[in-house]
Amino acid sequence: MALLFVPLVSRSVLRPVADSQVPRWEPVGREAFPIRLPDKARIDTGFLVVLEDRSKPKGRTIRLPVAIVRSSSPSPAPDPVVYTTGGPGGSSLNAAAYGGAYRFTDTRDLIVFEQRGTAHAQPPLECPEVNAARLNGSIDPTPGRRREVAAAKACRERLVQSGINPAAYTTAASAADLEDLRRVLGIRQWNLYGESYSTRLMLTVVRDYPDGVRSAVLDSALPPDEPYEAGVAAGYTQSIEAVFKACEAQAACRAAYPNLRDRFTNALEAAERNPLRVKVRPPTDNGERGPEVEIRLRPHDLVNLLSMANSWNLPNIPQRMDLVARRDAESLGPIAEGSLERSGFSWGMRYSVWCGEESNGARHQSREKGLFSVLHRSLPLVVEPQVCAAWSVPTVRRRAVQSRIPVLFINGEYDPYTPSTWAKRAAKTLPNSRAVTIRGASHVPTQFWDQPCAMIAAADFVKEPTEPLSTPCLMTQSPPMFKVPR
Repeated sequence: MALLFVPLVSRSVLRPVADSQVPRWEPVGREAFPIRLPDKARIDTGFLVVLEDRSKPKGRTIRLPVAIVRSSSPSPAPDPVVYTTGGPGGSSLNAAAYGGAYRFTDTRDLIVFEQRGTAHAQPPLECPEVNAARLNGSIDPTPGRRREVAAAKACRERLVQSGINPAAYTTAASAADLEDLRRVLGIRQWNLYGESYSTRLMLTVVRDYPDGVRSAVLDSALPPDEPYEAGVAAGYTQSIEAVFKACEAQAACRAAYPNLRDRFTNALEAAERNPLRVKVRPPTDNGERGPEVEIRLRPHDLVNLLSMANSWNLPNIPQRMDLVARRDAESLGPIAEGSLERSGFSWGMRYSVWCGEESNGARHQSREKGLFSVLHRSLPLVVEPQVCAAWSVPTVRRRAVQSRIPVLFINGEYDPYTPSTWAKRAAKTLPNSRAVTIRGASHVPTQFWDQPCAMIAAADFVKEPTEPLSTPCLMTQSPPMFKVPR
């Protein structure tokens, strides 16, 4: 869709400034931008130049790519939406390539921001050796973990030798980057839009730079004070139990997969003692499949095969649970092989954030039994303590955000990563917040275009963030229809 060009800020602001000025905006043409953008779309591109370490005014600078997707409105609102993705360590820029699909652009501009340290930032904190080690860990966990520690050490040494300070890549630093971007673009106030980890980033902006924030949309919230590692097993349990309940409510699903809760839970407990062996062909460095190897699927591996975070896969989950319950190695092998892919994360940035903010969030011992208990025991930490010790960055204190800025929390009904209970707890110190749950959706529902209600609700909220939310589709959502054998 061709977007009408409507200046968001004065052209004087968008012109280059002296190279010595920091922060500054450096506009560039599309040929110099890191990703290809649609030819007919009205998108301004450039780099935000900021200090890597703001405590060192004469220190090195970093360059962060930004795409401003212009509104289709002939008279757009003066307060744009600024978006960045989750991870931590994910790249945001691809959103600019289809920015016109975001409902926000009906009324205002959308600014897509690449966080420091991610794939298209300069420099990126890429660790290709970690990707290889983690893939090995999926095949053989014990040596894989040892290799990840060694890979993290090697990556850190390489980055430090090039002049990069891993301790400077934090949520607070990215929040300061966003504030610098708002100022250099001459924007009085804007609306924040984050998903998953970047909801923590946006809440940090709300806390540290409230004067520039009109509203915030937080899709699948991870609040700053929420210890992810301590709560992830409860999130998985909640989402899996929701599938059991929905399947039981559908006659065809209930008949096709009888007693699914007990059979699936028993299978996970059995896999602790006797992992399921399947044969796979892992990917090679050139993207092709290598020789066949046998891997052992433990409880968390079997849960990961459900792909619960993907809304499009929800109809298949009871069928996959049944395969797990029957220990059907022949059918689960291809699914396991498809899950053995190299991550798109910038692992250096991911380590810097996670080890600084979550390394002391290890799980406590649990005496509970059943599904929660086996998940609590088996789900691996996002980053192992030995890796964080090798990465060696300072830890930061987490604290709740208190603010009267209007906030919309959006959650998927089946989200295993960021359960709606986290948003409810965060809302206690955000009196002007509200929350919606998208039925039939999982993690980051605003990013699944086949379920547009989440994005419609987000756009409706931004139009009138102080008014009651009355998005009609929220009242007519349907649960997923689970697939059953014919």
